[in-house]
Amino acid sequence: MLLKSMIRLHEADTGTEGGNAGVEPEKTYTQAEVDSLTDKKVDKAIQTALAKQQEEFASKLETEKEEAAKYAKMTAEQKKSAEMEKREQEIAERETKIALQELHGEVVADLNEQGLPIELADVFTVNGVDTETIKGAIEKVSETIKTQIAEGIKAGARQSAPKSGVNLGSKENNTSLAERASKARII
Repeated sequence: MLLKSMIRLHEADTGTEGGNAGVEPEKTYTQAEVDSLTDKKVDKAIQTALAKQQEEFASKLETEKEEAAKYAKMTAEQKKSAEMEKREQEIAERETKIALQELHGEVVADLNEQGLPIELADVFTVNGVDTETIKGAIEKVSETIKTQIAEGIKAGARQSAPKSGVNLGSKENNTSLAERASKARII
């Protein structure tokens, strides 16, 4: 008797009999295993980031070496002109960036004025076109949205026209309303 009860307990614990047959128990991890897995993933992420940084640094270093080699071969006048070109290029990039920021600000103001969401400013300033073109596009979008809203409101408010004449009786049965009401009465 004792042996049978122990076998039942063992089967209940292992799930070999009944509804749990063929289902593997859920794997549990110790804290050391969790730490080990986490460390492996973190190490892999660090190695990937480090490799990417080293690659970027190597390409930047190569570019700088090439520029230094070109610069070493130049005469004094060529060096001055190269420095001036580099400065002019940096200034042009800064001016372009400032102009785009100003354009973005103007577009945000125009969108607010038209009652449109300011998130659209990024959409309009992607190409960096002039302010007048963007204003025209904003007005066109605003008009389109307003007409679509108005049409939606009209469509929602539309009702079907009432049928001509009131048909209280059926065509097959020319009964009046009073006759139909008396037939429908239970008492």
